[in-house]
Amino acid sequence: MGNTWWDGWVLHRNVSERKVNVLTGIINVIFNWVLLVKFRISNLRNQFLQNLVLLFLPVIRSCEPTKHIVELMACGNPLFGKNLVDGSLVFSGVAFEIDVDNPWLIESPSWEVERYLHGFCWLNDLSAYGNSKARRIALKWIAKWNFYNNIEKKIGWDPEIAALRSVNFLRNLQFLNTHNTKITLDCFRNLRRQYVFLSIISHSLEPGLKKLNVLYAIFMIAQAYNFSDRTKQKALNQFCKVVIRHIDFEGQVLSRNPEELLECFIMINEILKVPKASFELTHQTFYTLTSRKEAIAPILRGLRLGNGLLTRSHGGDTGSLDLIDRCLIATSVKSKSDITKLLGFERITAGRLTLIVDCAGPLYGVMGDNSHASCLSFELTSGQRPIFVNCGPGGRFGNAFKQFCRSTQAHNTCTLEDISQSQFKFISKKKRWPREIIFNGPNNIIVDRFKTFEATWLDLCQDSYEHEYGYLHYRKLFMLNTGKVFTGTDIFEVSQLRRNNFKKVDSFYAYFQLHPDVEVWDHPKLQTIILRLKNGEHWIFEIDLGQVTIEDSTFINSLKAYPENTKRIVIKSSTLLNKTEIKWSLRRREIVSRNTRDAAILQ
Repeated sequence: MGNTWWDGWVLHRNVSERKVNVLTGIINVIFNWVLLVKFRISNLRNQFLQNLVLLFLPVIRSCEPTKHIVELMACGNPLFGKNLVDGSLVFSGVAFEIDVDNPWLIESPSWEVERYLHGFCWLNDLSAYGNSKARRIALKWIAKWNFYNNIEKKIGWDPEIAALRSVNFLRNLQFLNTHNTKITLDCFRNLRRQYVFLSIISHSLEPGLKKLNVLYAIFMIAQAYNFSDRTKQKALNQFCKVVIRHIDFEGQVLSRNPEELLECFIMINEILKVPKASFELTHQTFYTLTSRKEAIAPILRGLRLGNGLLTRSHGGDTGSLDLIDRCLIATSVKSKSDITKLLGFERITAGRLTLIVDCAGPLYGVMGDNSHASCLSFELTSGQRPIFVNCGPGGRFGNAFKQFCRSTQAHNTCTLEDISQSQFKFISKKKRWPREIIFNGPNNIIVDRFKTFEATWLDLCQDSYEHEYGYLHYRKLFMLNTGKVFTGTDIFEVSQLRRNNFKKVDSFYAYFQLHPDVEVWDHPKLQTIILRLKNGEHWIFEIDLGQVTIEDSTFINSLKAYPENTKRIVIKSSTLLNKTEIKWSLRRREIVSRNTRDAAILQ
């Protein structure tokens, strides 16, 4: 009698759970479908408006020069500028080995390269190099752009690219100072056309970084031409409204992209630097921008690794070390770096070690086309030398690299079998640059932080594999306050929602991506690997309760024109049971002076 009652109750419970799961699945499908339809309708509307505006832009013939020089922070790299002057065509970190002197004949392999090329980002590098030959090349390329990329061709007239091109032209106006009347007239005519184009198209854009860039460009052009205060105030009010929606009062952005936060920070600083003699900020505008600036500064400081660069996650690169330093100094915000709730990241520093851990989920939906499946991954540096790194943003080398770099296997975290934490789906395959979003991944992440006199550690948990496989991933990251020992434990445990109809898996894998400068030495002892850094430090990586292999991997370096080959350590667990774990540790080998100095960096 008891068994019959129990079997009936279990059957009723299973049927109820299945109904709930089916209903949840249907709701998710409907919700995703509605978002997709809304996104496509919005795209069609924006495209129609953009084409309509471009149709009438040739009517604008004004070529009046600007009345003011807008002082914007230089952001070019003189080494990149020297390469361009020497004939090496490297745009957005991608080398083109073709024998042409006209960059507009190049077929862009990615959106990132097209943005860099048609947004005139190369102009910053030539300006940083700054000699007469660099100026001649810049003027020649601008003249050819005016000829090859006129309005009818529509290439380079995406609102974000047009905004970037306008700002970079204003930034380097003194560098381009020339007596060539035709080039000068064409440049100012295009600047006026871009202002009209951006002013009209800005109203149809969704709040986000793209709209911020457009409104920032509109304001700076208005400042350069000394338009009326009413025109400037209108653009600035719209900019502040988007800032409030895009950046909350704690300085957080939804995309969780550190480099995107840096871009917002730079725009806010530049607007606050506008001379009061030319334009007076209202009290509300000043408060909005100042409060966001003061909230962002400690977050950016907390997101910097030991080498001063930003952690690379969710499509963001490291940023420029010189630019980050100058921005933080110019703000005069003297608050120290945060260590917790840094866009969902956690930071631990001890001795020479700096650890930054991704402790939140990616951005879902149509705005998350650059988000990575990197929950519970980390990056680690010793002094200024990286040890464990993420593969980085690979989008500039094409869609295949972008897909790999967004997967969990390209980060320092764990996967069930070879299955990424998140599922990806194309939302615009037919467009020139396809967009792929994350529509399923971790929803519940638990973060507990502890600190004692001896150590600091994080107890983490995420549920990305619970819905289909019934497992939860627990990770404990433990660091001694001396900075000489860093250990971790990864556990996959059956959740309470586990049912017999879940998909079967045999094991899980932990990935540890090494920086290309780290030398890997075999050790006579099994399950032990010696890692040698360029500064002479030796670190011993030991594994317990797992099978270790060393595999080839890829590292995307913003200073290199090609993807770099590197190694990664992969630990395979034993057969999955109700609770399966692996343990690993990294400890410093004391064969060098305690006061290690990195001679290569000092030079």
